Order: sequence, then structure tokens, then C-alpha cells
Amino acid sequence: MADHDGSDHERLISAVIETPVADAPAITFPALREEFPADLDDLFDQLEQYLYEKTIHAYLDLSDGECREAEVLSDPAAHDPGFRIVGPYENWKDLIEGADVMESIFSEALELDGSTTTILPYSEAAQELGDTAARVDTQHLF
Repeated sequence: MADHDGSDHERLISAVIETPVADAPAITFPALREEFPADLDDLFDQLEQYLYEKTIHAYLDLSDGECREAEVLSDPAAHDPGFRIVGPYENWKDLIEGADVMESIFSEALELDGSTTTILPYSEAAQELGDTAARVDTQHLF
């Protein structure tokens, strides 16, 4: 935190955001545990359970504009998704807060693993991904 300017809160957020997710528990756990024990216990439990090669994977089964299943995966090979949408934390956070999925894909804020022309007929399903993500009770620690 000493390398950052601003309030303690701003310095903490800057330091944590610059820390690779895979390194976060070892670097941040000892000092932060004293300040935010319940939130950090939950966050680190989730990281240990769901972090796979520096990425957290979620599977959504979307059909006819409905989300039939949503699951955070400890093993991304557990489901064949058909399409993958990939992006950094901040862009997913924007999606959860209401950003348009297709606009995010076309602006390359989120990357589509698959053909853009193939997903166009499924734009309602893609939007349901964003709508479903927005309905999940979410607490952003950073």
C-alpha cells in the first residue's frame, strides 16, 4: 500500500487490484484478515474452491430467453458451454451493473470464444446472461 496515493481505503483497493488473483491469498490474507475477517474468509474460500488457472469460470444454461441453470465451476471442463465469453473483472462488473452483453462483445470489452455471426441469432440468450448475472446477489469487495 505504501506505493499508492490517497486514503487508506483507496490505497488498499489500488494495491489489491494490482495483485494477481492467484497471489492474493498469500499476499493480502495476513494483514487484511484482522480488518475484514468474515468477508475475507468468504472471499478466500471462494478463490480456493473456484480459481482455475487464474480464472473463475461460471456456466449458464440459457434456452429460449430463460436461464435454466447457473453454476460457478471448480473445473471448467465440467460442462461444454457451446460459447465462452471471457473478460477481465472490471468488464464483468460492468455487465452485472447493467452493461449490454452484445455491445460489450462488439466493443471487445468482453471476448467471445466462437463466431460472432453464429451468436447473433442467440442475442436474446446472451442478454439473458447479463440479466441473470445482474439478478445474483453480489457484493463487490473491490
